[in-house]
Amino acid sequence: MLRSPAFLATLTFLAVALGARVAQAPWTEQFPGSYPRVHAPADARFEFLPDEIRIHLDEETKSGRIIVFAHAADGSLLGLLKPIVDGAVTVRRGDLADYRLAVRGREVGEHRLLKAMDRYVEREDMLERILDARAKGLRFGVQRCLYPICNRCLDGCKSVMRGDFPISMRVGERGNVEPVFAKGSCPRCGKCFVWCPSGVIRDSGSLTN
Repeated sequence: MLRSPAFLATLTFLAVALGARVAQAPWTEQFPGSYPRVHAPADARFEFLPDEIRIHLDEETKSGRIIVFAHAADGSLLGLLKPIVDGAVTVRRGDLADYRLAVRGREVGEHRLLKAMDRYVEREDMLERILDARAKGLRFGVQRCLYPICNRCLDGCKSVMRGDFPISMRVGERGNVEPVFAKGSCPRCGKCFVWCPSGVIRDSGSLTN
């Protein structure tokens, strides 16, 4: 009986009908019910040597990399992505900045990547920029957030929201660039803290993150 043509036809019809019903069912986003929180800026001690700057970090980042930045007198911020080795980062003479970012107070403007493929379209020696910022009383330091080289948190938010994004980039009190959130419009989807490669954005509902 289980192999009869009528039984097999009925079974096939039920499978097709069930598949069609599942395909037509509306898909809904699953929210974990947790707001993101931003990790505090990285603490570092700068050691100025004749031809290099040794930056000693209090803790590692999730990605094992960090941005070294320096503000310039023209209102821009120059940044260099560096690997962390044994809890420290070294900036040597000839290390060129990866990007230039326009800043106005705490507002973040357009950015320009200074390296295209295998060449630099603009050469800015990061050691010289840090020394210049130090001499002029401008801000310099390190930041966990890899923006604008990394935009994963913004991309995750845009994949859920359709405008009025709750996440944006701002200049922090130490001069570093970091994400900020408008909690009233945050959908709590969790993509920003799941996708963040550096652990800058964390799950506020978990004390272990």
